[in-house]
Amino acid sequence: MIEDMKTLMPLEIMTPTALPVAKKELEGIVEVTAEGKPQITISPEKLTAKDIIGLLLYWKYPDGFSMGELTNLVSLSWKAVDQPYVAANIGQMKGLLLREGPRGKYVFKLSGTGKSWVETDLLPRVKGEQK
Repeated sequence: MIEDMKTLMPLEIMTPTALPVAKKELEGIVEVTAEGKPQITISPEKLTAKDIIGLLLYWKYPDGFSMGELTNLVSLSWKAVDQPYVAANIGQMKGLLLREGPRGKYVFKLSGTGKSWVETDLLPRVKGEQK
């Protein structure tokens, strides 16, 4: 049966690295659109920009997003925002995020501290508000 699945599914869907590791913890919080983009399903009034950024980066962990990608995803999941707004919120998340890559092409990722913040503070709070 597994052999049949290999012929039906592209290889990149089957490889563990193609799928974000955090999906199980985010069930009912993040859904994937038809385009493969994460979308937060929690009411925008219950979340801050920091919360949205944390959840999106947790979904992508251990990889990250460029500023442009992150801005588009925040707008898709929360409310329409522009890049300076997202950049200002990222600036307030010192210690929770890593910035990698050359200037102008940064990729933002959760740090170990950021991952712990999402798991021990943000996810329990968001799941508590869902009830």
